[in-house]
Amino acid sequence: MLAVFVDDGTTFLVNGRPLKAEAFYWKRKIAEAQSKEDIDRVRKYYVIWRSRWEHYVRSKLRDLFERLHELGVSRVKVGYPKYAAREPNKSKNVNFEITNLWGYRKIHQWIKDLCEEYGMKYIPIEEEYTSKICPLCGKTHNNGRKHRGLFVCPAKRKAMNADLAAAFNILYKGESSREDSPNGCKTAPLSVLPALAGTLAL
Repeated sequence: MLAVFVDDGTTFLVNGRPLKAEAFYWKRKIAEAQSKEDIDRVRKYYVIWRSRWEHYVRSKLRDLFERLHELGVSRVKVGYPKYAAREPNKSKNVNFEITNLWGYRKIHQWIKDLCEEYGMKYIPIEEEYTSKICPLCGKTHNNGRKHRGLFVCPAKRKAMNADLAAAFNILYKGESSREDSPNGCKTAPLSVLPALAGTLAL
């Protein structure tokens, strides 16, 4: 659901798999009720699903911000997939996830509210290309992202968690000169590789 990279090298991964499992379970239940033209049950299932979704997301965000507060974080950069809904050739499942599962606007608003509560600065960042740039070499690898969230840099011959690689790029997007990196993204030393592997989950 979320990948977090803190500038001290701390990383967090917030598991979104339970949300997917719940979403497709309730999608099936709603479809069954619709096939029987049971509108009341459709509404009931939808309310239960969205309530459970909101509880999970907000509780995970609260846990995350408690950790960030303990680390002394003062700024929170949040990636936003501006054109995700417009991308062509998406499968029905992907369209379903974008529209009903992730709820980017709601999640961003909750993050913004938590930033205000914890005294942190909220900074939205356009995500474009951040999932294709290698944090180690600073180059764009269009085929770098592999199966199961793995990102492989062909130049450095190193593998890392794809979501954490993107989180690193979002954190430092626009903060390096073009002379340092062709994409304007900071590059990380190999010592950061264990953090990019992602072992601490929430």
